[in-house]
Order: sequence, then C-alpha cells, then structure tokens
Amino acid sequence: MPTVPTYDNFQATPNTLPQARIGMPEIPDVAGQQAQQMGRGMSNLGQHLTTITTDMRREANATVAKDIDTQVTASYSEALYNPESGYMVQQGKNAVLGFEQTVSGLQDIRRKALDGIQSPAVRQMVEPVLNTRMQHALDAVARHSGQESRKYQIQTADSRTTVSLQDAAMNYADDGRFAQAVAVAREETATLARLNGWDEATAQLQATKYQDHGFKMRYEAWRITDPAAAFAHFRRNAEQISPLAREQIGSQLFHAAAPVLAAQYNAAGGSGVVPSAQGVADPTAPRGVRNNNPGNIMKGDKRWQGEVQGNDPRYATFATPEAGIRAMGKTLLTYQEKHGLNSVEAIIARWAPATENNTAAYVATVAKEMGVKPDAALNLRDGDTLAKLTRAMIRVENGNQPYSDQQIAAGLAAATKGSPLPKASASAQGDPTAPTGYPDLDTLPADWRLHVLQLARSQAHQQMSEARESLRGRVQDATAAYQSNGFAPDAPTEGEFIQAYGQAEGVKRYGEFQGVAKLGQTLQQVKTLPTAALVDMVKTAKPTPGDGFAVRQQNYEKLVEAIGQVQKVRADDPVAYAIQTGSYGVRPIERFNDPKGFVLELSRRAGVARQMATDYSTPLQVMTKPEADAFAEYISSLQAPDKARVLGQVFTATGAAGIQSISTQLKDKHQSVAIAGMLTSFNTTAGNSAALLYLQGREAIEQKRAKIDETAEIGTKAEIYKAIDGVYQTPQGRDAAAEAAFGIYAKFKADGGGDIAQAVRIATGGIMEHNGSKIAKPYGWQDSQFRDALRNRVSVALAAQGGEYLVGGNRVSAADFSKMLPGARLQTYGQGSYLVMAGNDVVRTPGGAPFILKVGE
Repeated sequence: MPTVPTYDNFQATPNTLPQARIGMPEIPDVAGQQAQQMGRGMSNLGQHLTTITTDMRREANATVAKDIDTQVTASYSEALYNPESGYMVQQGKNAVLGFEQTVSGLQDIRRKALDGIQSPAVRQMVEPVLNTRMQHALDAVARHSGQESRKYQIQTADSRTTVSLQDAAMNYADDGRFAQAVAVAREETATLARLNGWDEATAQLQATKYQDHGFKMRYEAWRITDPAAAFAHFRRNAEQISPLAREQIGSQLFHAAAPVLAAQYNAAGGSGVVPSAQGVADPTAPRGVRNNNPGNIMKGDKRWQGEVQGNDPRYATFATPEAGIRAMGKTLLTYQEKHGLNSVEAIIARWAPATENNTAAYVATVAKEMGVKPDAALNLRDGDTLAKLTRAMIRVENGNQPYSDQQIAAGLAAATKGSPLPKASASAQGDPTAPTGYPDLDTLPADWRLHVLQLARSQAHQQMSEARESLRGRVQDATAAYQSNGFAPDAPTEGEFIQAYGQAEGVKRYGEFQGVAKLGQTLQQVKTLPTAALVDMVKTAKPTPGDGFAVRQQNYEKLVEAIGQVQKVRADDPVAYAIQTGSYGVRPIERFNDPKGFVLELSRRAGVARQMATDYSTPLQVMTKPEADAFAEYISSLQAPDKARVLGQVFTATGAAGIQSISTQLKDKHQSVAIAGMLTSFNTTAGNSAALLYLQGREAIEQKRAKIDETAEIGTKAEIYKAIDGVYQTPQGRDAAAEAAFGIYAKFKADGGGDIAQAVRIATGGIMEHNGSKIAKPYGWQDSQFRDALRNRVSVALAAQGGEYLVGGNRVSAADFSKMLPGARLQTYGQGSYLVMAGNDVVRTPGGAPFILKVGE
C-alpha cells in the first residue's frame, strides 16, 4: 500500500507591509519632481494590497479545510465509538458481519466530504489529511474485526459442541448418537486449540471437560425417567468420565436409583428388616422386638454400644436383643445411682411418665410380677433383682417377654460387668460387606450398599405405614362420632389395628381406642344430667382397692374426664350446650327480623332458663354467645325507636332477668345496646321509655345535635359521677349507670332542656340515703316504700326462709339476720338487688358466696 503523506495542519503565511518612513519633506524646486514621487508611492501601495488579499484567501481556505476535517473526524468517531451503534462496541458475530458495511460507511464519509468541496485550493489542502484519517480508521476497524472474528469462531465452536451434546442427551439411550456428539466435541476442541494457541495437553483437558459435560446432561435426563437403567449404564461406562465428574454423577444417579434397587432387592427375596434373635424378619412384631430394643429406649445424641441405623424416627435400633437389654440395664442403673430412684413406683414414673402412659397400671403390673410393693426399696446392683425388673418391664413394653434367660443375663452382664456382647450376624449389624446374594447390590460400594439395605427395610414397612395412615383418619372420625353421639358406624376393628401396628402394639392401641369409645358413651350418659347428679355420680363411681382395681380406676378416670368436659362446655355457653344436646326444647334462632318466630323462641327459653341455670350451675342466660353478637349487630342497624321496640319485645318475652342476661353478654363489645337493654323495663312517670330516651340521646351525640361540646361533656360527666359515687358495688356498674344518665341527658339537651338530676334519676331509678350509704332504689319507688318493704315484707320473707348466714365471720340464723336487716348498710348490686354490708365484708351464705338481697321483686 503506498504511503500517504501525513498532514496535521493547514498553514497560510501572511505578507507584511513595509514600514513607511515619515520625515520632513523637502521643498521641491519644480512641480514635475513632485508628480514623479506621487506616482512611485501609488504603485507601491497597489502591490501591498494584492499581497494582503492573497493571504486572507489562504487563511479562509485553511479555516474551511479545518472545519471539513473536524466534521469528518466526528463522523468517523460516531461510526466507530457510538455506545449503542458504533462498530468498535460490536462483538462476535455482529462485528464480523458488520465489517464490510463499516468500511463502506467510512469511505462514504470521506467521499461525500471531498465531493462537497467547491474550492480546488481547499481540496488540495484537506485531501491529504482526510486520507490519513481514513487510513487510521481502517486500521482500527481491521484490528477490531480480527479480534472479534477469533472470538466468534471460539464461541461457535463451543456452541456447536454444547448443542451436539444436548441433542445426544435428549436421546440418552442411543450410544451411537452420543459417540457422534463426543466426536464433534473433539473436532471443535481442535478448532479451539488452533484459535487459542493451546498445547496438546490443554486441548485434551478441554475435550475431557466437554465429554464429562455430555455425560452429565445425558444422565440428568435419563435418571428422570429410568434412574435404575441410567445408574446401570453409568456403572458400565464410568471409566470414560474423569474422576471428579464421575463421583458427582455417580452420587446423583445412585440416590435416584436407590429406591428402585431396594424394591428390586425386596422383590428378589431380601428381608428389608433387622432380623430378630431367631433370624426371622417379622414386621408385625412389637416395635421393641422389631428394633431389638425391648425397653423402647429413645434415640439420643450419643449412640449406644451395639446401636445400628434403623428406620424408627423416635426409638433406637440395636443389632441384637442383648445390645438392647444392655442399654436398658445401663439406664436402670443410672436411674438408681444418679437420680436416687430405688423403687418400682419411682423408676416407672420416670421411665413411662403419665403424660404418655398409664403409669399406675404399669407400676402395678411390674410390682406384682416382681412380688414387691410399688414403693419398696430395690437394690439394682443385685443381679437377680435387676433381671426380675428387666423381665417385667419388657413384658409391659412389648405385651410379651420373648427372650431367654441366657439373652437377658448376657445383656445385663454387659451392662453391669462390661462383659462383651454376643456378636451379631453381619446382616443384623447392617454390615455393608455381607453378601446379599443380589449381584446388582453386592457389587456396590459399601456405603451405597448399606443405604439400599436401609431403604429396603423402610420399604418393607411401607405397607404397614400406609395402613397406619389410613387408620389414623378413621380413628379420628370414629373418636369424633363417639364424643358427639356415643356411636361410630365405621369404627376400626382390632384386626385393623394389628395390621397397622403389629400384634402387641396393635392390641394395646385398640384397647386405648376402646377407652375412647367408652368415654364417648359415658359422655352421652352424663351430658344431660344436672350438675348435682354428676357430682353424686363421681362420688359413687370412685373405686376402692381390690381385684380389678386398675380397670375400675381407668373407667373412673374416663368418667371424671367426661364430666369435666361436660361442665366446661356448659359453663362456656349453657344455651349452646342445650341446643347441641337437644335439651329443654331449645332451638337455634336463625332470624332476628322475624318478630313472631324470634319472640316465640325467646319465650320458650325464658320458661326453662331458671331450671337450666339450676341444672347446669351456670348464670341464667337466654341466648348463645354467637346469637347475642348477631342480635347486637342487628339492633345496631336500626334507628332508636326501632331499637327500643325490639328490645321491648325481648323484655316482654324473657322478663327482666332475661333482658339483663343479654345485656351482660353484650357489655364488652356492644355497650350501648347492653345499656339500652338494662333500661328497657323502665318507664318514667311521664310515660317515656328510659331505653328510648337513652338511645335517642346516643343518636343526638353521634349526629352532634345534643349541643354538648368537649368542655360541657367533661363537666356533665363529672356531676353525674358525683351523684352516683359510692352507690354501686363495682366500677362496671357505676360506669354503666353514668353512661345511661349521660345518654338521657344528651336527649334532654337535644330537645332544649338539660336536667342532670332528672337524667340520673331516670337512669338509676333514683338515689336515696340509707343507713349512712347511698343506694339506687328499685325503679319508680319512693324512699318510704323502700324502707317499708325492707322492714316488713323482705325481713319476714327472709326469716321464713330459714337457714344461716355468715355475718362478720359469725354464723347467724335467718331470724336474727332479718332483725338486723332494716338497720344494715346496703350497696347496690343491680336493679332492686343489694349486698348487705357487715363491717368491711358482706353478708355471705354458708358456702361463702355473697348474699344478694332482692328488694324490688
């Protein structure tokens, strides 16, 4: 390529004007001499002007040339280095394919720049510079193209290899296709070696990586559909894979194939369980026998001598019964020597705590078999005593005692004297070197073989596990049926329990299930009886020691449990319990906007409410908890007159006691409805409903019609609390009365009035001084009427009732108490109800409960 001259600058050399000389002019002698001098001056001036013009044109041309160079350089930079579209930022395939287009584009930029020059002088100046710029740009493009072409070839070779191996992996069982893919990998590796300048060792290492990757993809796809076949193929071809990849692939394939191998092993006659002492695998044997753990010792952080890997998630597994008996003996000796437990009663209480076992029956059985009292002191360092205790506990734990005296002696000798344990068979120990007779298993590495054997044991129990899972749901359903109606139509049989848990444990669990059934049947007997009858039943049923005491004690405990459940549910919601049991003719209330049906059901409930409260030993109630909440929500949606009307219907249907019970249920979540309910039975002397006045007052407050600002509200409430201070026995009673009075006062304010005393009187029934204390009178009563009733009717009725009362801690007859009554201090407990004060305490019934004096009835 010819060398292009390099021009980095455009120059224009300016001419300079000669410096004029200025002096004193000579006085000419003649006029011709003057004209000659003037001509010479004009000639010199013209020459200088021509030179200046030429220099200025050169400078202009140079400036234009510089501008063209600047524009071309900027265009080249944009074409090459634009962050989004420049050629120099393109990589790989894009750079290779864009080379020619980029070169053509650069040439176009140069050509268009030159073609646009009108002045030959400017073209002469700028063309060499543009040629240099063009050459520099082409050199940069050529270098970048070469680099990216090499990268593209490397990428293409790698991609072709990967695609070929992926195609082979999708056809994992076709060895021929996989061999072709490996050949492609080797071919492309040679290409990469040439491009990267690798030596032969590096090229061989890359070829091995490709081949390992191919095997990995192949087996990953294969193990999803047929892990056993994939694992078998791997084992035949493992030598073709590098050691590290071989280990990774083999581990993944083995763990995927292990369950299949275990199933094949069992199908070929493998036992799948740790053999018993007689060498017989019996999945129906008791858990302790299956695990060679007759004491059912739970797994711990440290492994026992002779402990092997088992399938039981909770209890340890031993290679031999002797190893399990040794662990049992060691534990019993620790109980005595470390914890000081030296009796059957103390030992069994720790071994089988009552939270999970019938400890009393366990103790009784072991003590009887040993011929000792449950609390008798034992010396477990005495070999005979330790052996007796061990045999008896094994019998309780497993339902039988299958071991010979020699086995028990060997196990306990290992525990007490450190004697060696009998050697277990290789298969019993889970020895991975022991041949199984199954070639595909025996040729596995030791740890893999042990893993398959463990899975085989687990699978051998799978049928039992499935039976347990199925049985669990049926037991839950049957338990619920027994508790709800005392009868289960599809109760599991004893045979099904044995199938799921084995003979001994199945029989034990079935017995426990029968206890549940008996509890449910007992529950049906007791759930309709009055509380007094239940108390008598518990007293009568309490067993006394003697033959069959353990069974009778167990039944008694179930009876107590059933009665406790009944009393808990009754106390929680007596009306709901009556509905559930179909007692007293009580039915659910489904609609509150059906006045006829609603009132009819409430009337029915009111008729039996007192008897229900007596029978259940619960407060009088006429609604369930959910019904009370729903009723309050319904009431809250109505306007004040409709609220008062509905509450009046409830009062008519249930009486004062009924409406007060509903108010009590609602007081925590629906205070305004509860207070209105308590006021429902009260009418003023002007015929107004106290409940309606209160409800209208609440609406006035909410709608800001009561004309009570924050300051007025604080002052009004303070006056109300002052008026009722000391009247009520509880803060809750005081607050409810104050809220009622404030609501009624708000109604007065909304109507233009505002009498606090009148509002308090309507809310409370009126307050009077009585024997040095303030009380709320029965609604509508005069002071004299209250005193007369207390002195005559109430005192006479109290004396006639008879009995005794606790006054100041002393027992006083009803007659004497009635004489004290007119002069006693009282405290308001409810509408027309009072506590009778005796010093700092109240008068109480003989049972210690506060005596409630009813004056308003």
